Formats: sequence, structure tokens, C-alpha cells
Amino acid sequence: MILFDAHVHLWPAFTAGRLLQAARDNFLHHLPPSSPPTMALFLADTGKAEGFALLGAMADRGEVAGNFRLLRTEEDETLLAVDPSRPEGRLHLFAGRQIVTGESIEVLSLASTAIIDDGMPLEDTVALVKERGGLAVLPWGVGKWLGTRGRTIAAFLAEAQPQGLFVGDIGGRPRLWPPSRLFAQAAERGIALLPGSDPLPLPGEELRVGSCGASLEGSCAGERPAALLRRLLCSQGLTANSFATRPNVLSFVATQLALRLKK
Repeated sequence: MILFDAHVHLWPAFTAGRLLQAARDNFLHHLPPSSPPTMALFLADTGKAEGFALLGAMADRGEVAGNFRLLRTEEDETLLAVDPSRPEGRLHLFAGRQIVTGESIEVLSLASTAIIDDGMPLEDTVALVKERGGLAVLPWGVGKWLGTRGRTIAAFLAEAQPQGLFVGDIGGRPRLWPPSRLFAQAAERGIALLPGSDPLPLPGEELRVGSCGASLEGSCAGERPAALLRRLLCSQGLTANSFATRPNVLSFVATQLALRLKK
């Protein structure tokens, strides 16, 4: 079984070791006792958070992140984080980016090192993500799927080719906030859900990494784990079981206020 968090940012306010430790602890909290742990984080870097490049540079210098050694693989888009004291709890770290389209809609390009410019139309952005080998994800966000943007996403999902395209829920959605109706629309067209924690750029938010994601039957062991996981996620009949530890309404409001005060 594979557990993955499909929306991770390594913001400057975070420390890499603390984020990796939290991810492992949160994953193991959700892992069925009889299952061997295979754990994966999909980074979604931005110009303000170049997490994969930072971790790659640490690997090249032989530096550690907390208790974790960082190792290169045969793939440019994959790193391994291994704790020598707990080798069964290794983490696969996949490169990726967060892109903002011309319609101000976020798109994630996951398991890919491709640089894709902001500002292009949604349809062109998703096509380019797929063309360059990434998994294209449209992540839900607070207030970001309403009004004109919501209608644009609905129209796109109604016509888009499902292969290699996903929608994404996030861990910051509070317990009493129901999932977007667009998730159901996507599912009807065979567009699967890839959830992720989406930590905000606030101190302590790195502790949520690994607390929202999905489990998937299969394996991505070997020297080319990103290729294996991309193939698995794009296979017909994908069944990923979502999990999340969600905030209550008071915690959600406090976090949103802190985020706006920071700006």
C-alpha cells in the first residue's frame, strides 16, 4: 500500500526535518497495522517556496534534514528521505509546481521538474503539464472555486480528457464544510481525487503534512518510483481512499485570520 500527500509546500517558515518527521508520523497514524509503509510527498513549489531544489541541494552536499538522510535516485524528479534508525519509514519526495492560470485558477504539475509559466489559459496549462510528463491537478481552495472561476472549472471538467487529470481536496477544509460539488462532477467523468495537506506559509503548518492524502494499493519501490506512481495513478479503475485530519471551525478561522494578517 502507498500513502501519499499530493499537495505539499516547503515554505521558508518551515524546517525540512520537522516537515519530514511530521509527514512520517501523520502517515503512520493513518496506516493500517498490517500494511508495510510506502509513503510519498508530492511537492508543489512556487517562486516563494522552492522546496524540491532546496532538498536536492542538501542531498548533494550530504546534509541531513533532522534525522533524515536525503538521497538522489535515477530520476531527476525524485528524492528519498531515509532515517537510518527507522529505515522502514522512508519517504519518497517528488518534484512539482503550483501554477496560476490566466483565469486565476491554480493547477499543480506533480512528479515533474518542468517549469511552466503562470498566466496561460487553463486548458493550455493542463495540456502543457501533461505534455511535459506531469500529473495535472486542479486543487480546491477556500473561495477559489466560486463565481466565475467555479463556472470556468465546471465547464473545463465537462469537456477535458480524464487521462492524467485530477482534482484535489485540501486538509485545511474544516470538518463542517462539505466537499465541492465539482468533485462529484469530476468523478462522473473518471477524473479522480488526489487530496493533499496544502500547508499555509505560517509557522507550525508543516506539522499538518501527511495528515491529508490518500492510500492506494500498489508499489513504487525501485530506482524509478515517480514513473511507477504516475503509471499507477493514471491506470484505469484507480481507487484511492482519502483520509484527512481536519480542523474545527474555530481553528480554521484563526488560521485564515493569521494568514491575512501576515499579508
